[in-house]
This record gives sequence, structure tokens and C-alpha cells, in this order.
Amino acid sequence: EQLVVLRVVRRAENRGVWLRDIKTATSLQQQTLNKALKVLETRKLVKTVKSVQQKTKKLYMAFELEPTREISGGPWYTDQEFDHGYVDAVKKTVLKFITTKKTATLDEIHGAIATSGISEIALAVDDVRLVVESLVADGLVEMTHATWFDDDDDDDDD
Repeated sequence: EQLVVLRVVRRAENRGVWLRDIKTATSLQQQTLNKALKVLETRKLVKTVKSVQQKTKKLYMAFELEPTREISGGPWYTDQEFDHGYVDAVKKTVLKFITTKKTATLDEIHGAIATSGISEIALAVDDVRLVVESLVADGLVEMTHATWFDDDDDDDDD
């Protein structure tokens, strides 16, 4: 029974699998399934993970795997909650870098974040792109081609 449950959980990979789906796939009775999962968790073969999208449901996945960004929320979530303070700190660091440098590419901004010590989590280039795009949407920086400019440098003579 434990082996059958473990196979279903491993097949789900880092997407995880809901209890109901394990029950359907294994045709085990609820009590038997719960017992098998408890043993697998005790042996550190399976772990439970909460999804940021459906906080009340538990997902099961292989113990050694990390959940997908869709489940964990990526670097912007702490304990299944959006971390506004962290996002604001990263935005301030990016804005300061662009303002100081006057122009910056995404790779330069990414490198600055990586070396700044602001984040214990390694941010991907796409994560940094989201931050920069939010600064653009807020009107704090401007993008031309693949370079971002400090919005205070506008020399419009209109």
C-alpha cells in the first residue's frame, strides 16, 4: 500500500498531488491511505506542501523535491503569504541602482541584485524583469529597447 501511494506521489513530481487524486489513483480506503501517508512522511519519503493558490488543501510530493513556482509562489511569497516588505526592498534596490547608474540593462540589474545581499533567495532574470516592469508601470523608470532609464532624466522640450 505504501509503495502504491509513493508511486502516485512520485509521478506527480514537483507539481504535487491532492489527497483525493491519490485516493482515486490507488482505490485505497481513506483510513488505509492516511496510514500509508503518515508512514511515508515519518520515513521522509513524502512531504506535505500548501499551495499559495489553494491554501486549505494539502499537496503531497516526494520529500526531496521543491514545489513549482505556481505552488510555492516563487521568491515573492513567505509562508504562503505575499511578502510586500521583501518586494518593496527589492524594488528600492533596483530603483537606486538604475538612478545611480542612469541607464542599465536587465543583466546589469540582475547582477546588482545578486551582489547586493538584499535577497537570500537567488532571483532569476525573469524575477528581476517583473520588478523592473512594476517600476515602469509605477512611472518610476522608463524602458527603451532592453535598457531601463531613470525617469527623472526626461529632457522633453514639449
